[in-house]
Amino acid sequence: MGKIRGNCGGSRRFSLFTPYHSLYVMPIWRECVNYDVFICHWQRDIQRNVVSVLRGMLLCKGITPFVAGYGKDDGGSALDSEIIQAIENSIVHVIFLSPDFECSKRCLEEVFYIMKIQGSPGTSDASRKPTVVPIFYDTEPSTVRYQQKGKTYYLDEAEESSTGEERKRWASALHDLSLLHGHEYDSRSTFQWEKLYDVVKIVEASAKKITPRNYWSKHEALYVKKIDEVFKELELQEKREHVFLVGVYGRETSEFSDLLVQSLGSNFCGVCKLNNIMEEACQPNGISKIVQQMLSDQGSFLKVAQPF
Repeated sequence: MGKIRGNCGGSRRFSLFTPYHSLYVMPIWRECVNYDVFICHWQRDIQRNVVSVLRGMLLCKGITPFVAGYGKDDGGSALDSEIIQAIENSIVHVIFLSPDFECSKRCLEEVFYIMKIQGSPGTSDASRKPTVVPIFYDTEPSTVRYQQKGKTYYLDEAEESSTGEERKRWASALHDLSLLHGHEYDSRSTFQWEKLYDVVKIVEASAKKITPRNYWSKHEALYVKKIDEVFKELELQEKREHVFLVGVYGRETSEFSDLLVQSLGSNFCGVCKLNNIMEEACQPNGISKIVQQMLSDQGSFLKVAQPF
Protein backbone atom coordinates (compact mmCIF):
# COMPACT_ATOMS: atom_id res chain seq x y z
CA MET A 1 0.00 0.00 0.00
CA GLY A 2 1.47 3.35 -1.01
CA LYS A 3 1.26 6.57 0.93
CA ILE A 4 0.98 10.21 -0.13
CA ARG A 5 2.10 13.12 2.00
CA GLY A 6 1.45 16.65 0.88
CA ASN A 7 -0.10 19.99 1.68
CA CYS A 8 -3.56 18.87 0.69
CA GLY A 9 -4.93 17.44 3.89
CA GLY A 10 -2.16 15.44 5.53
CA SER A 11 -1.44 11.79 4.74
CA ARG A 12 -3.53 9.59 2.49
CA ARG A 13 -3.29 5.90 1.69
CA PHE A 14 -4.16 4.31 -1.63
CA SER A 15 -4.11 0.60 -2.34
CA LEU A 16 -3.65 1.33 -6.04
CA PHE A 17 -0.18 2.90 -5.66
CA THR A 18 2.70 0.44 -6.00
CA PRO A 19 6.26 1.01 -7.32
CA TYR A 20 5.29 -0.50 -10.69
CA HIS A 21 2.44 1.83 -11.69
CA SER A 22 2.70 4.74 -14.10
CA LEU A 23 0.96 8.10 -13.99
CA TYR A 24 -0.04 9.84 -17.22
CA VAL A 25 -1.08 13.52 -17.11
CA MET A 26 -2.55 14.90 -20.33
CA PRO A 27 -3.49 18.60 -20.33
CA ILE A 28 -5.81 19.29 -23.27
CA TRP A 29 -5.67 23.10 -23.24
CA ARG A 30 -2.97 24.65 -25.36
CA GLU A 31 -0.13 25.81 -23.16
CA CYS A 32 3.44 27.03 -23.20
CA VAL A 33 5.47 24.32 -21.48
CA ASN A 34 8.05 25.40 -18.93
CA TYR A 35 10.91 22.93 -19.20
CA ASP A 36 13.23 22.37 -16.26
CA VAL A 37 16.16 20.95 -18.23
CA PHE A 38 17.41 21.47 -21.76
CA ILE A 39 19.47 18.52 -23.01
CA CYS A 40 21.79 19.36 -25.89
CA HIS A 41 23.16 16.34 -27.77
CA TRP A 42 23.90 14.96 -31.20
CA GLN A 43 21.24 12.28 -31.47
CA ARG A 44 23.17 10.01 -33.84
CA ASP A 45 25.80 9.51 -31.14
CA ILE A 46 23.91 8.94 -27.92
CA GLN A 47 20.15 9.51 -28.10
CA ARG A 48 19.20 5.84 -27.92
CA ASN A 49 21.30 5.10 -24.85
CA VAL A 50 22.55 7.63 -22.32
CA VAL A 51 20.23 10.53 -23.30
CA SER A 52 17.16 8.30 -23.30
CA VAL A 53 18.07 6.95 -19.86
CA LEU A 54 18.72 10.42 -18.41
CA ARG A 55 15.40 11.63 -19.80
CA GLY A 56 13.62 8.75 -18.08
CA MET A 57 15.39 9.40 -14.77
CA LEU A 58 14.38 13.07 -14.85
CA LEU A 59 10.77 12.24 -15.66
CA CYS A 60 10.67 9.86 -12.71
CA LYS A 61 11.67 12.76 -10.47
CA GLY A 62 8.87 14.94 -11.86
CA ILE A 63 11.43 17.02 -13.78
CA THR A 64 10.47 18.07 -17.32
CA PRO A 65 13.31 17.76 -19.86
CA PHE A 66 13.43 19.11 -23.38
CA VAL A 67 15.41 16.99 -25.84
CA ALA A 68 15.63 18.54 -29.30
CA GLY A 69 14.82 16.03 -32.02
CA TYR A 70 13.99 13.26 -29.55
CA GLY A 71 12.75 10.15 -31.31
CA LYS A 72 13.77 11.47 -34.73
CA ASP A 73 16.61 10.36 -36.97
CA ASP A 74 17.46 13.96 -37.81
CA GLY A 75 16.97 16.74 -35.28
CA GLY A 76 17.32 19.47 -37.90
CA SER A 77 20.12 21.93 -38.56
CA ALA A 78 18.72 25.21 -37.20
CA LEU A 79 17.34 26.65 -33.98
CA ASP A 80 13.58 26.99 -34.24
CA SER A 81 11.39 28.99 -31.87
CA GLU A 82 10.58 25.92 -29.75
CA ILE A 83 14.26 25.18 -29.09
CA ILE A 84 15.05 28.82 -28.30
CA GLN A 85 12.13 29.02 -25.88
CA ALA A 86 13.17 25.78 -24.18
CA ILE A 87 16.73 27.05 -23.73
CA GLU A 88 15.55 30.37 -22.30
CA ASN A 89 13.05 28.82 -19.89
CA SER A 90 15.16 25.93 -18.58
CA ILE A 91 16.99 26.23 -15.26
CA VAL A 92 19.64 23.68 -16.24
CA HIS A 93 21.42 23.10 -19.57
CA VAL A 94 22.99 19.65 -19.92
CA ILE A 95 25.36 19.41 -22.91
CA PHE A 96 26.69 16.04 -24.07
CA LEU A 97 29.96 16.70 -25.90
CA SER A 98 30.26 13.45 -27.82
CA PRO A 99 32.85 12.59 -30.53
CA ASP A 100 30.72 13.74 -33.47
CA PHE A 101 28.99 16.63 -31.69
CA GLU A 102 30.74 19.24 -33.81
CA CYS A 103 29.23 17.70 -36.97
CA SER A 104 25.84 19.15 -36.04
CA LYS A 105 25.28 22.79 -36.89
CA ARG A 106 22.19 22.83 -34.68
CA CYS A 107 24.14 21.55 -31.67
CA LEU A 108 26.82 24.18 -32.19
CA GLU A 109 24.17 26.88 -32.41
CA GLU A 110 22.60 25.60 -29.19
CA VAL A 111 25.95 25.83 -27.38
CA PHE A 112 26.51 29.35 -28.69
CA TYR A 113 23.03 30.44 -27.55
CA ILE A 114 23.46 28.83 -24.11
CA MET A 115 26.85 30.46 -23.55
CA LYS A 116 25.50 33.77 -24.81
CA ILE A 117 22.91 33.64 -22.01
CA GLN A 118 25.70 32.94 -19.52
CA GLY A 119 27.55 36.05 -20.61
CA SER A 120 24.53 38.31 -20.95
CA PRO A 121 24.53 41.44 -18.73
CA GLY A 122 20.91 40.65 -17.93
CA THR A 123 22.04 37.52 -16.10
CA SER A 124 25.00 39.01 -14.24
CA ASP A 125 23.59 37.66 -10.97
CA ALA A 126 25.09 34.15 -10.84
CA SER A 127 22.27 32.86 -8.64
CA ARG A 128 19.78 33.59 -11.43
CA LYS A 129 21.76 32.13 -14.31
CA PRO A 130 20.84 28.68 -15.60
CA THR A 131 23.25 25.98 -14.49
CA VAL A 132 25.33 24.60 -17.36
CA VAL A 133 26.57 21.01 -17.05
CA PRO A 134 28.99 19.88 -19.80
CA ILE A 135 29.39 16.12 -20.07
CA PHE A 136 32.49 15.07 -21.97
CA TYR A 137 31.20 11.84 -23.45
CA ASP A 138 34.14 9.77 -24.77
CA THR A 139 35.81 13.14 -25.35
CA GLU A 140 38.68 14.81 -23.50
CA PRO A 141 37.96 18.34 -22.18
CA SER A 142 41.25 19.48 -23.73
CA THR A 143 40.01 18.35 -27.15
CA VAL A 144 37.01 20.67 -26.86
CA ARG A 145 39.10 23.48 -25.38
CA TYR A 146 42.02 23.64 -27.81
CA GLN A 147 40.37 22.32 -31.02
CA GLN A 148 43.64 21.27 -32.60
CA LYS A 149 43.98 20.44 -36.28
CA GLY A 150 43.72 16.74 -37.01
CA LYS A 151 41.46 16.08 -34.01
CA THR A 152 37.72 16.21 -33.47
CA TYR A 153 36.30 19.64 -32.67
CA TYR A 154 38.61 21.27 -35.22
CA LEU A 155 35.79 23.36 -36.66
CA ASP A 156 37.54 24.45 -39.86
CA GLU A 157 36.93 20.91 -41.09
CA ALA A 158 33.74 20.15 -39.23
CA GLU A 159 31.05 22.15 -41.01
CA GLU A 160 31.77 22.98 -44.66
CA SER A 161 28.49 24.84 -45.19
CA SER A 162 29.21 27.32 -42.40
CA THR A 163 30.85 30.72 -42.64
CA GLY A 164 34.12 31.74 -41.05
CA GLU A 165 32.24 34.01 -38.63
CA GLU A 166 30.01 31.13 -37.53
CA ARG A 167 32.97 28.82 -36.94
CA LYS A 168 34.70 31.52 -34.93
CA ARG A 169 31.80 32.05 -32.54
CA TRP A 170 31.18 28.30 -32.20
CA ALA A 171 34.85 27.75 -31.35
CA SER A 172 34.74 30.51 -28.73
CA ALA A 173 31.56 29.13 -27.17
CA LEU A 174 33.00 25.60 -27.00
CA HIS A 175 36.21 26.91 -25.42
CA ASP A 176 34.27 28.77 -22.73
CA LEU A 177 32.05 25.74 -22.15
CA SER A 178 35.06 23.46 -21.65
CA LEU A 179 36.23 25.69 -18.79
CA LEU A 180 33.08 25.03 -16.75
CA HIS A 181 32.93 22.28 -14.16
CA GLY A 182 31.57 19.18 -15.83
CA HIS A 183 31.68 15.40 -15.91
CA GLU A 184 33.92 13.10 -17.92
CA TYR A 185 32.05 10.08 -19.20
CA ASP A 186 33.96 7.12 -20.59
CA SER A 187 31.34 4.73 -21.97
CA ARG A 188 33.79 1.82 -21.70
CA SER A 189 34.31 2.12 -17.95
CA THR A 190 31.64 4.45 -16.50
CA PHE A 191 28.73 3.01 -14.55
CA GLN A 192 25.89 4.72 -16.36
CA TRP A 193 23.48 5.02 -13.42
CA GLU A 194 26.03 6.53 -11.04
CA LYS A 195 27.16 9.25 -13.42
CA LEU A 196 23.66 10.15 -14.59
CA TYR A 197 22.34 10.21 -11.05
CA ASP A 198 24.99 12.84 -10.29
CA VAL A 199 23.49 14.93 -13.09
CA VAL A 200 19.97 14.43 -11.71
CA LYS A 201 21.13 15.64 -8.28
CA ILE A 202 22.59 18.79 -9.85
CA VAL A 203 19.27 19.44 -11.57
CA GLU A 204 17.32 18.98 -8.34
CA ALA A 205 19.66 21.30 -6.42
CA SER A 206 19.42 23.97 -9.13
CA ALA A 207 15.62 23.79 -9.13
CA LYS A 208 15.53 24.42 -5.38
CA LYS A 209 18.00 27.29 -5.70
CA ILE A 210 16.25 29.17 -8.50
CA THR A 211 12.55 28.53 -7.86
CA PRO A 212 11.13 31.16 -5.46
CA ARG A 213 10.12 29.64 -2.15
CA ASN A 214 6.59 30.98 -2.30
CA TYR A 215 5.97 29.94 -5.91
CA TRP A 216 4.33 26.58 -5.27
CA SER A 217 2.63 27.62 -2.02
CA LYS A 218 0.95 30.50 -3.84
CA HIS A 219 -0.52 28.26 -6.53
CA GLU A 220 -1.29 25.37 -4.19
CA ALA A 221 -3.59 27.72 -2.30
CA LEU A 222 -5.52 28.28 -5.53
CA TYR A 223 -5.74 24.64 -6.50
CA VAL A 224 -5.87 22.87 -3.15
CA LYS A 225 -9.57 22.03 -3.56
CA LYS A 226 -9.14 20.63 -7.07
CA ILE A 227 -6.10 18.58 -6.09
CA ASP A 228 -7.99 17.25 -3.09
CA GLU A 229 -10.79 16.15 -5.44
CA VAL A 230 -8.26 14.18 -7.48
CA PHE A 231 -6.99 12.46 -4.33
CA LYS A 232 -10.54 11.53 -3.31
CA GLU A 233 -11.36 10.19 -6.77
CA LEU A 234 -8.26 8.00 -6.74
CA GLU A 235 -9.32 6.59 -3.38
CA LEU A 236 -12.52 5.36 -4.99
CA GLN A 237 -10.81 3.69 -7.93
CA GLU A 238 -9.98 0.03 -7.93
CA LYS A 239 -6.37 -1.03 -8.24
CA ARG A 240 -5.08 -0.49 -11.77
CA GLU A 241 -1.85 -0.98 -13.67
CA HIS A 242 -1.70 2.66 -14.82
CA VAL A 243 -3.48 5.88 -13.89
CA PHE A 244 -4.49 8.44 -16.53
CA LEU A 245 -5.50 12.03 -15.72
CA VAL A 246 -7.05 13.49 -18.88
CA GLY A 247 -8.47 16.94 -19.48
CA VAL A 248 -6.49 19.14 -17.12
CA TYR A 249 -7.31 22.58 -18.47
CA GLY A 250 -7.80 26.20 -17.54
CA ARG A 251 -6.00 29.53 -17.53
CA GLU A 252 -3.05 28.18 -15.54
CA THR A 253 -2.81 24.72 -17.09
CA SER A 254 0.91 24.28 -16.63
CA GLU A 255 0.91 25.17 -12.94
CA PHE A 256 -2.05 22.92 -12.13
CA SER A 257 -0.73 19.90 -13.99
CA ASP A 258 2.75 20.42 -12.51
CA LEU A 259 1.24 20.49 -9.02
CA LEU A 260 -0.57 17.22 -9.75
CA VAL A 261 2.67 15.64 -10.89
CA GLN A 262 4.49 16.97 -7.83
CA SER A 263 1.78 15.65 -5.49
CA LEU A 264 1.27 12.24 -7.10
CA GLY A 265 4.44 11.49 -9.03
CA SER A 266 6.57 10.13 -6.21
CA ASN A 267 4.08 7.29 -5.68
CA PHE A 268 4.60 5.90 -9.16
CA CYS A 269 7.65 4.48 -10.87
CA GLY A 270 7.32 7.18 -13.50
CA VAL A 271 5.28 10.08 -14.87
CA CYS A 272 4.41 10.85 -18.47
CA LYS A 273 3.08 14.36 -19.02
CA LEU A 274 1.68 14.96 -22.51
CA ASN A 275 0.92 18.52 -23.57
CA ASN A 276 -1.39 19.99 -26.22
CA ILE A 277 -3.05 16.66 -26.93
CA MET A 278 -5.84 18.04 -29.13
CA GLU A 279 -3.40 19.93 -31.35
CA GLU A 280 -0.99 17.01 -31.56
CA ALA A 281 -3.78 14.56 -32.35
CA CYS A 282 -4.87 16.65 -35.35
CA GLN A 283 -1.42 16.43 -36.94
CA PRO A 284 -0.56 13.68 -39.49
CA ASN A 285 -0.09 10.42 -37.56
CA GLY A 286 -0.76 12.44 -34.42
CA ILE A 287 -2.45 9.68 -32.43
CA SER A 288 0.25 7.13 -33.22
CA LYS A 289 2.95 9.64 -32.21
CA ILE A 290 1.23 10.26 -28.86
CA VAL A 291 0.98 6.54 -28.21
CA GLN A 292 4.60 6.11 -29.26
CA GLN A 293 5.72 8.75 -26.76
CA MET A 294 3.72 7.09 -24.00
CA LEU A 295 5.27 3.72 -24.77
CA SER A 296 8.73 5.26 -24.98
CA ASP A 297 8.34 6.95 -21.59
CA GLN A 298 6.90 3.79 -20.09
CA GLY A 299 10.00 1.92 -21.25
CA SER A 300 12.16 4.49 -19.49
CA PHE A 301 10.08 4.09 -16.33
CA LEU A 302 10.70 0.37 -16.29
CA LYS A 303 14.43 0.93 -16.66
CA VAL A 304 14.65 3.32 -13.75
CA ALA A 305 12.11 1.75 -11.38
CA GLN A 306 14.74 0.88 -8.82
CA PRO A 307 16.40 2.67 -5.88
CA PHE A 308 19.35 4.88 -6.78
